[in-house]
Formats: sequence, structure tokens, C-alpha cells
Amino acid sequence: MESMSRKERLLAAYANKAPDRVPATPDISNMVPSRLTGKPFWDIYYRQDPPLWQAYIDAIKYFGIDGRFIYGNPQIRTDDQTTKTEQVLEKRSDRWLVRTVVHTPAGDLSRVTCYMRGDPPTDTEKLIKRFKADFGKLRYLFPRVLGFDPSLMQAQMAALGDLGILITNIAAPGLHTFAGLFEGNLEAATYAYYDEPDLFAELVDLADRAAVARATCAIEAGTEVIQTGGSGSITMSSPDLWRTMSLPTIKTITRLCREAGILSCVHSCGKEKALIDACYHETDLDSVNPLEQPPMGDCNLAEIKQQYGDRLSLQGNLHTTRTMLLGSASDVRLAALEAIRAAGGSGGFVLSTGDQCGRDTPDANIFAMVDVVREFGHYPLDLASIDAEIIRLRSQHFSGQFAKPLPTYASAATVSGTEPDQVEQGLPQVAARLATHGVSIMSVAGSLEEPFFAGCQAAGVPLIRVMANFKGEMGYFDAEAAMRAQLEAAVPLSEKYNVTIGVQQHYGNGVFNSMELRHLLDGFDRNRVGAIWDAAHSGLAGEDAAKGLGIVWDYLCLINLKAAYYKRVNGPEAEQARFKPYFTTARHGNTDWDKALAFCHAHGYQGPVCFPAEYTDEANVLTYIAQDLAYAKSLMQQDA
Repeated sequence: MESMSRKERLLAAYANKAPDRVPATPDISNMVPSRLTGKPFWDIYYRQDPPLWQAYIDAIKYFGIDGRFIYGNPQIRTDDQTTKTEQVLEKRSDRWLVRTVVHTPAGDLSRVTCYMRGDPPTDTEKLIKRFKADFGKLRYLFPRVLGFDPSLMQAQMAALGDLGILITNIAAPGLHTFAGLFEGNLEAATYAYYDEPDLFAELVDLADRAAVARATCAIEAGTEVIQTGGSGSITMSSPDLWRTMSLPTIKTITRLCREAGILSCVHSCGKEKALIDACYHETDLDSVNPLEQPPMGDCNLAEIKQQYGDRLSLQGNLHTTRTMLLGSASDVRLAALEAIRAAGGSGGFVLSTGDQCGRDTPDANIFAMVDVVREFGHYPLDLASIDAEIIRLRSQHFSGQFAKPLPTYASAATVSGTEPDQVEQGLPQVAARLATHGVSIMSVAGSLEEPFFAGCQAAGVPLIRVMANFKGEMGYFDAEAAMRAQLEAAVPLSEKYNVTIGVQQHYGNGVFNSMELRHLLDGFDRNRVGAIWDAAHSGLAGEDAAKGLGIVWDYLCLINLKAAYYKRVNGPEAEQARFKPYFTTARHGNTDWDKALAFCHAHGYQGPVCFPAEYTDEANVLTYIAQDLAYAKSLMQQDA
């Protein structure tokens, strides 16, 4: 049962609390509402018939989403000394061209806007042609703020009602906002920053003062949330330039919001991790969006939740093209469940998209987001049900993705009881149950005792995995000799039961890098004792993937695909830095899976590949392993 209104639900989530359920708020702030009107887009953007904000409210009602209304307008009053004239230059069936001339006391500025039938408008001629010559005119675009007229915002609040939250959008200064002023776009704005640093610093100051004044007026007018930042804040700039131009404004606006008791959020599609970290530590920010995925973005939803979710609420991050535009409703359902699993936790999460939904996004895909939160999004989350549905959908997804289904293997088995005398009976029972689902066990982590070999033979398991962890005070070579003696003693059991022994490298006190593993195995029959190359531990040893595989190639019997890096575990004030391995997803670890799989393909590897699903963030194992499986399969298909 839903016990909150849509407004109450979003306000709770933005405040990093648990509402009655996860809000569903896909970013459809422009193109989709305009499409739903059935009118040419110039009616909405040029004629204001209806205004975009009204079209969005109609879209909220149509889809049943929790409304994130970003059009709150306090109608700022200023001492504006400019006037404007407009001229329609051309009307075609697919576009209108309109010239706007801004008359200032220092001279005229002009732009040409192209209003498209089926797309949002774009300026084809920009106001600033020569930055230094035009700057005197540009100053008049930032008049002194005198007050505000609340009548429009009051009308917007009345029209929105309890369908969502009213947000006033106030962009922070930066190359992402200034690029739209310059003929030549971002390139011209960047040259201006470096060629005329004093004038550009004044432009930043003018924009900062205007943004802060607008924020003050919006707060007094009764807005519920202020959104600052801006699209592409880091992507169109750099973390350092963003800190110089944008962060001071964000600090001021979020402080004003905190003092006034209203919520603040930052929007920055594209790269965003550096922005999130700075805002977490240096501002009074409450919420961040849209947490766009790679390659356009750089956000892993679960990692952002783990690192910053104690204070910041999160909104995101379904892929707007791959999933929302080009995917099926089933794809959306899976991605939505994975996002809830990754960041829903105990609250402070809004299910949304990683950017603006395209015009032709199927209505069914937006409805699918809403259906997911109504079915699975109620707090406290039923994680078992969510996980079961994720597994079901992944099975459908992967079976339909490949024309020729790939064989399914369980690379490790869990048996009821791990003592050798239990394995001999328990392992065949587990294997029989898995076989009913079409799953074969390819390897078992065990020991070199005979019941493990007998159990593997009975269960049809061809490989026992062991690690050479050295204990005690003996030196490395003495420990290696002791391990070789254990392997030699186990070879007769390997021959008797026809089960191979696989030795895995591992971080820590023992056989760590690939050369150590190869040296341990030299002289053994590879059919009896083989090498398990582990991508994560090879990376932790600082090895190149192809080099490590090449060293153990003659003994290679299994590949572990996982990923890790060293993470500092004490602060900068510590006398001695301390690091521990952090197990993560493929794209974030020390080892290049692409290089490893390309090497295997080039050398004709036919053995099994194991995905151990080892992640330091154990709460999100299902989400991470799905990402890694999809990534690995994409690499395998490329190599094929």
C-alpha cells in the first residue's frame, strides 16, 4: 500500500530518508512531454502553447510517475536596461528560424534560434562573436536583481499539487553554461578563458552573483528544492576548472538552502564522480543526479551509494539509449531492479535515468519503471524477491541475447558440510540437483585429501582447486619445497580418480605472481597438476595480463576472472600508509580483461573460465556479477 503522496515520497527520498516506496522519476523534462502533446515542438518552445511545464504535468499524469518538476519560476525582477526584438527569418515544414536582437546601452547582440518540428530548439548563431569586443554588452545580460513576482510559481504549485516536488533550476557558472553564449561553442569559450582571464573571471563573478540572487528569490518565493550544477559540468570542463568556476556557487546555494530548511540537489550528466566527492566533503548538498553510467558517465551506482550514501541521496541511473530508448520493457525492468538493489537500501534513492530520455523512448519502457517500483519498491525492500526476479530476468536476457546458447557452468560448489568425510557423499547430491537445471560443476575448492578426489569423481567434477599459502617461519624456497612435496604425494590420487589438481595464485603469504606459480609447478604432468591464473591477484602483483598468462600457459587449466585494486585503509595523518585489496568490477580493477581474453583467443584456449563473484561490497554481488558477465561476453564476442 502507498501511504505517501508523490510529493511526500520525493521529499523524503531527497532528504535521504525511507519513503513508503522507491520513487520512479525518469528524466523526461523536455522531449517526451513535447511529443505527447501531438503538436510541433515550436508550439511548446516558441509559442508556449502549452508551456513546457504544463506539458510535463500532463506527462506525470499519463505515466503515473513521481513528478520532478524543474520549472519553478519566481519571475525575477531586475533593473534590466536591455530590450529585445524578434524576427521570424524563415518558416519551413520542419523548422522555423528566429533572430533575436538584444539591444544594450553598449550596442547590440544577436542570435538565431532554430525551432524544430520534432526536436528542442538550438541556437545556430550565438550572442558572443568576439569575447573582448562584446564584453561591454555582455555585462548588461546580468542586471541587478530587485525582487520577484511569485504569481507564476504559485500557479505552477497549484497545477502540480501533490503530483511531485517543485524545483527551481539555477545553473552554476562554468564552461558548460557559457559555451551556449559563444559563437564557436565550447572551443571558443575555452579560448576566451585562457586568452582573456581577467574578463572571464568577471563573467564568472557576474554569473555567480546572478545565480545566488535567483536562489535567494526562489527560496523566498517558496520553492521546495533548488537544483544547481548543470549538464556536462565536468565533461565539458575539467575537475580543476569546475572547482574554480562552479564549486563556489554551489557552496553558497547549498548553504542558503540548508539555512532556509529546504533541499538542494546537483545535476551533472556525464562525468560526475569528482563532483560528487567534492560536494560530499565541501558543501551542504542533499542530493545528486543523474549518476550516468560509463562510457558517457563514470558512476557505478552501488559504489557511489557505499561511499557517499550516508549523507547524499542518489537519483539515477538507467541508461537512456541502450536501455530506455533501444531496450525492451523487460530490459528496463531488469535494469530498474538492479538499480534498486544497488542503491535502494534503506532509502535515499530515486529510480531515474542517467540522462534525458530521448523523444522516441517507448511509452512502455517508462511504464515499466513505474511498474517495478509499485511491485518491488516498497520499504522495507524484499531483497529475496528482488534477487529472484533479477535472476529470472537475467536468465531470459542472456538466453535471448546469443543465437547459439553458451554452455552453463558452476565453477564452484557449496556442499552441506565441508569436512572430507561429508564431501564424498554431499558433492554428488549437489551435482545431481544442479544437473536438473542444466548446470555442470567444473571445479571445487577443496583439499588434497582422498575423500575430495573420490567425491569429485563421483560427481563428475574434473578439477580440485587449491592455493599454496605458506605458513610458519620458513623461508620462501623451503615453503615452496614443502608445497611441492604435498602436490607430489597427491599425484597418485589425481591419477586414481582422474581429477586434476589446480593451484591458484593468491595475494598474501604464498604463491602470488605468475612466475612463482610456474616455478612451483615446473616438472609436474600438467594433466595431474595445473595452474589457475587469477586476474585479480595477478593484477595485485602488478602483472600485465598477457605476460602473466604467457608465463603459466603450459600449465593453464582454469582462468579466474575477477578484479581488484589496492585501497588505502588509513588516513593521510598516519605515520605509515596501509593498503588492502579491494575487489571490484572488471572495469575498475588492475587487470585488463580485454587483454587477457584476447591473449587466450589468440592462443586457442579451450578451458573453463570461472567467475568467482568476489566483491568487497558483498551487498551488491548480484548486480556486480551481472555487469561482469555481460562485459566478459561482449569481449568474447569481439574476439570471436
